[in-house]
Amino acid sequence: MRKCPNLPGAVLVLLLCLSAGSPAFAQQATYVGSSVPTLSGNAVNSITIAAPTGLQTGDFMIMYVAQNYANPYLTSAPAGWQLYQTSYTTSLAMGVYYKLATSSDVTGSSSYTWTLGTSGRTAGAILAFRGLTTGYQIAAANIQSNPASIYRTAPSVTPNTPDTLLVTLYAVANGTPDALSAPTGLTQALDAGTSQGSNGVLIGAFYGLVTPSTATGSRVSTSGSSISAVSIGSTLALIPLVGTPLAQWHFDESAWSGTAGEVVDSGGGGYGGVALHGATPASTTPAIAGTTGTCGYGTFNGSTQYVQMPGSLPHVGSTFTVTAWIRPTSYVNGRIWIDDENYDGYALSFGDGGAGLMRFFSRNPYQTIVDAYAPISPNQWYFVAAVMDAVTNQAMYLYIFNSSGGLINLNSVSRSSFSAGTGANAAIGGNADAAKEGPIIRFQGNIDEVTVYPIALSYNNVVTAATLTHPCNTASAVAPNHYAVSTPGTAVNCQAAPVTLVAHSGTHAVVATTNTVSISTSTGHGDWSLTTGTGTLTAGAANSGTATYSFASADNGTVVLALRDTYAETVIINLTDGSASTSSGTALASEDAPLTFVASGFRFTNGANVATTIGTQVAGVASTQSLALQAVRTDTTTGACTTAFASGTTVNVGLAYQCNNPVACVAGQTLSVTNNGTTTSLASNPATGLGAYTNVPLKFSTANAEAPISLVYSDAGQITLAAKYAIPSGSGAASGNTMTGAGQFVVQP
Repeated sequence: MRKCPNLPGAVLVLLLCLSAGSPAFAQQATYVGSSVPTLSGNAVNSITIAAPTGLQTGDFMIMYVAQNYANPYLTSAPAGWQLYQTSYTTSLAMGVYYKLATSSDVTGSSSYTWTLGTSGRTAGAILAFRGLTTGYQIAAANIQSNPASIYRTAPSVTPNTPDTLLVTLYAVANGTPDALSAPTGLTQALDAGTSQGSNGVLIGAFYGLVTPSTATGSRVSTSGSSISAVSIGSTLALIPLVGTPLAQWHFDESAWSGTAGEVVDSGGGGYGGVALHGATPASTTPAIAGTTGTCGYGTFNGSTQYVQMPGSLPHVGSTFTVTAWIRPTSYVNGRIWIDDENYDGYALSFGDGGAGLMRFFSRNPYQTIVDAYAPISPNQWYFVAAVMDAVTNQAMYLYIFNSSGGLINLNSVSRSSFSAGTGANAAIGGNADAAKEGPIIRFQGNIDEVTVYPIALSYNNVVTAATLTHPCNTASAVAPNHYAVSTPGTAVNCQAAPVTLVAHSGTHAVVATTNTVSISTSTGHGDWSLTTGTGTLTAGAANSGTATYSFASADNGTVVLALRDTYAETVIINLTDGSASTSSGTALASEDAPLTFVASGFRFTNGANVATTIGTQVAGVASTQSLALQAVRTDTTTGACTTAFASGTTVNVGLAYQCNNPVACVAGQTLSVTNNGTTTSLASNPATGLGAYTNVPLKFSTANAEAPISLVYSDAGQITLAAKYAIPSGSGAASGNTMTGAGQFVVQP
């Protein structure tokens, strides 16, 4: 076993250890290109810039605009662009914006317009970069104004991560063409001016790789024509790509309730987990503090609590990396990350090899263990990484860094082959309940930023991964990319339908917001009311289908409203906050499906004539909730719900279930419904549509003509229970009309 400490006097040992066999995978950020429009010598109050040539989806774009005017100011930016920096003098202003390129940006004809509140000579450019981390792309940044001089200075920054791409941007209050010199170690990207001398503006940009993680020092560009003028300089250090995560869990949710998918996967794969037995998120003492930091984290009690991953999460291959921040609060041993449900997998664990010792082990095809050689202490944050490279270097590595970034452990052992386990569910914080080893070895303390990479990270990549941060879920941190709307699909005119509104990021993750959204229906009908949410709902005119809702921070980006529509019709629900909407950004059609109101239909009740929703169920366990199915119609005189069937009658009703998350039902899994002592297994349907139903004779036995039911679903996930009844004509023959209803609910493991 190779042991490589980061201690005084051990630097040579560390270098020899790394060169002898640490993973060699390395990434470098690269400059793609820039775009500068034809700059006008006239005073203007807007500028339009095309996307750089060669842009690809996922590239990181930086735009900056400068204007020469007495007390200038910036006003609006195109959708999707975020303001990052500004600096003002009495005669010059500069603003810096950023955006990740989407598929709509790379068409070859994309352009963007910025509007300023004043008219003056204006210059701007867009620069594009590739190979940056998929998290927060800017490691450090600074901006400053400079007095009149031939020297244009961009301030020093401290990246705190190696191998960053340093970018410096300059604006000069003189538009005379001038060959700006390249600052030390940097390459020029652009140099352009508006002319018009001291009434104009000149811009220049430079870039270059910087290996150290320490302060970069200020970078100075000198006027080639010795033109003295006021200037502004900006410095940004961009984080190189660590690797594209297979999955990543930030634990930034405000609360967990045991709902499938609630522990959001920010890696884009949709592998959201479920917090079990009371595991909760917190944010008071993060590993890296700040509005941009590691933000929230999970808390675990060391005996029962853990987070279970969905069965859809793929197993890793022969090269992978698992990283996490951990803060044990005792010496109780527990799993940090484990995919070992069938006792044939691997895990990153705390305390297995002795009090306070980290361990990385793999069982398949033979057992191999890497133990830390020194314990870590409770109540302190540590960054840990387990690297499997059974291909190139044929070794397993265990890294530990303290909260200051110091490497305190690097061990490795030989490993020439690896096979992932066969278990259904990986977990964070301990063995899954269904683990062959038993529901044991649960971690006591805090875990955060758990990330699985499908590659073996190099030493520098691991160092960089330890510095990664992201904007925390404050109202100003992440702007919604679009909004999603969830409804039952079918509702009855006599009863308000639940409508869930969710603010989404570009990767469809829930984001907190305090925005105010305008709500409308496509038909202009309906009345809105608030069901759950701490924000403010302001209803529009009666039966107009309009309202506004102001999200509160405590909503964490989600609110449930109720829509009552007395018309038999199909409506689309539209939302907009003035920028993001139900059709903006990466919005999907499935995130705003139609809602159909009918005069008669099925609803779920509590068995006492009160409408209810189906609560969260437990896989393989009969529901304990008092639940019934009731057929109702809208009274044409009062508009109230009345029963459609007589009490005590037995009616053949088509029942089915639809798998929503995951989107396809797993073969062999069943949903059964029990009514009047008879249990029936129902037909399954994928998320793409309902087509297969099972005819079930339901007895509507209560005084209010409700059919009491209990449910058992053998799997975990989010599903919809649907009902359909063919309405007969007066002669008893089929009329061609149907009565339907549905309810969506979550089943936890």
